[in-house]
Amino acid sequence: MRRAHRSRAGHGGGTRRRLASRAVAAGIATAAVIIAAGCSSSGTSGASGTSGASGSGKSVLKIGFPVNLTGTDTQYPDALAGAQAAIRGINARGGIKGHPVQLDWCDVQSNVDTAEACARKMVSDGDIAITGDNTNYGPQITAILQAANIPDVAGSPTVASQFSSPIYFPRSSGGIGTFDAGAYYGIHIANMKSFAFVGVQIPIVATLAASTQAAVIKNGGVWKGTVEMPVTTTSFTPYVAAAAAKHASIVYLAMSGQQVAEFALAAEAAGYSFHTYVTAVAYPNSVLQTLGPTTPFGEAMLFGGDLPPNNATSQFPILQQFNADIAAEAKSGDKYAGSSYSSPAQLEAWYAVHVVQVIANSIPGSSITAATMLQALRTEKDVSLGLQPPWTPDAEGPAGYGHINNWDEYMEHLVNGQLALAYSQPFSVESFVAGG
Repeated sequence: MRRAHRSRAGHGGGTRRRLASRAVAAGIATAAVIIAAGCSSSGTSGASGTSGASGSGKSVLKIGFPVNLTGTDTQYPDALAGAQAAIRGINARGGIKGHPVQLDWCDVQSNVDTAEACARKMVSDGDIAITGDNTNYGPQITAILQAANIPDVAGSPTVASQFSSPIYFPRSSGGIGTFDAGAYYGIHIANMKSFAFVGVQIPIVATLAASTQAAVIKNGGVWKGTVEMPVTTTSFTPYVAAAAAKHASIVYLAMSGQQVAEFALAAEAAGYSFHTYVTAVAYPNSVLQTLGPTTPFGEAMLFGGDLPPNNATSQFPILQQFNADIAAEAKSGDKYAGSSYSSPAQLEAWYAVHVVQVIANSIPGSSITAATMLQALRTEKDVSLGLQPPWTPDAEGPAGYGHINNWDEYMEHLVNGQLALAYSQPFSVESFVAGG
């Protein structure tokens, strides 16, 4: 699995979940994703950008980007490449109101103390905003930013303490909505109303299976049961057979990307072909190619995401800019911007920086600081971002969800081995997830 563990909370009958949003939604790699490594508190950090707009004479604007690159948690070098590509592109086009822009990134090293040190460094560096937050430690980072009045923009929502922060402005529901998009799509769009679940045997997956079951039943679906699989299994055939025996319309897979590949190969070898659901963010090209993407089993897989695939350029012209920026980043020598690492995570990070740029450009005058960013986030309405509905950052979401006010999701599948839209329009899962 490529996404790091994040806890997540829900609403409806109390706290609905406290789960890993992107990691669990994509599938759990091992129990190690929930164990913090003991690392130094200094972190590994860097600054990317400023070339292209550096001759303007204006001050450098720094955008913070906490990211996990080392240690036991899932690592995000592709996300860092996406963010760096965004910075490179912004500066090549003249910066933000003539200001050169710098990515102030910091490796949290799979450790909460290091994550907090990274956040404090970004405060002391005078960053105008933090974005992305590809770590397990979003609530701790947000708390430090809140004390310093620095906005946390376009991250992936995690727990209620983060939702309620006055400086927290997510652009979507993140993994909270994406995991349930599979059930929503089946019940309300594709007439695939029965579900089963195959997951590795760790507590967080058991909790996820139970909450998914409850959501399916509440929304009129049929639950066919859960198949538990040891984290260390090397033989997938019995679990494929058990999943097939459930005769479900869609089978959720909560395991690592590599385990999903082994599961798919075992299913293909045994002649099984049934629909499975995972979340797109964990699947770069290098992992997709191990799934047998052009086999009947691979072509029956469904992938959920809160952004469309990067090849949907005719429907979303802004993706042309992303593809150009990531190509320029790859040309600079960044291997994680290359085609084998092409991934939804790259796009998510690029888009997060883009969101910060759009808000900064909306500020009257030329004084762009954390304070003026916060003011803009609290007053701007119907902001056009290019891949989502018009966004009002300060609008309240459903009760208990703070500023989570965009619940749109996309359903994708594999066409010629690449992710493509399975359903042409986004659909909102707000009532499915947050309804009473």
